[in-house]
Amino acid sequence: MTGHRERVMDVIPVDFTANLLIAVGWRTARIYDGGKGSLTVYNGTSGGVNPLKWGELESNMVHSFAKNPLDLAFRRPKMIFTEHPLMRNYWSTVSHLLPAYIFDMALRLVGKKPRLVRMFGKIHKAVACIEYFTTHEWDFPASNVGSMMHEMSSGDREVFYLDAREVHWPSYIENYCLGMKKFLLKEDLDNLPRARRHQRRLNIVRYAFNTVLLAVIWRFVIANSRLAGGLWHMVLNLVFKFVRFFRMTSSR
Repeated sequence: MTGHRERVMDVIPVDFTANLLIAVGWRTARIYDGGKGSLTVYNGTSGGVNPLKWGELESNMVHSFAKNPLDLAFRRPKMIFTEHPLMRNYWSTVSHLLPAYIFDMALRLVGKKPRLVRMFGKIHKAVACIEYFTTHEWDFPASNVGSMMHEMSSGDREVFYLDAREVHWPSYIENYCLGMKKFLLKEDLDNLPRARRHQRRLNIVRYAFNTVLLAVIWRFVIANSRLAGGLWHMVLNLVFKFVRFFRMTSSR
């Protein structure tokens, strides 16, 4: 999807938002002056004190789903940000649309209803709705929240926790992915060992397919390019010489 990896996404856990609403009501009631003073704005944000960048979200989500894969995933969930719409369209076509059309064609051949192309169409529309936010960032000062925290008692600060500086984003994102798996997709976390085995099989298939594809492309290039063929034979010759030298030195 289109986005800038170095832009701050400024996310905040929902329980922080609920705690902030309660705390703001308490402070407003305590300092209310009959509406004569200025309006106080409280920004429940993390960007100014504990920023999370879109690139960090990308790497942490990939790591989380590799560690805790989905039960019957067709492919491993992956997030890639690019600043160039042309590259976005390329990856959407290669990674989404082409496999979706092939899979739907296979479903038609066995008499089942195609569904993957329509599903990816919905995903692309949803992604397009948030691309404005993945390509921009804003600065929301949270100084009023900090001042309010200092006015709260230690007990209230513990019950109505508001300190976004203490959020460990890798753990938060991993729990977020587990929550999607359990509550949104209704998958049993006890099945994680089986899901990991399924993921390893998918990885083997992916590596085998990429290897075969690379070999076919390279063979085509060698067959039609004298320079590429010469380079290929030179590399093979160097490899054989290295193996021969290694055997000679190891036998001494």
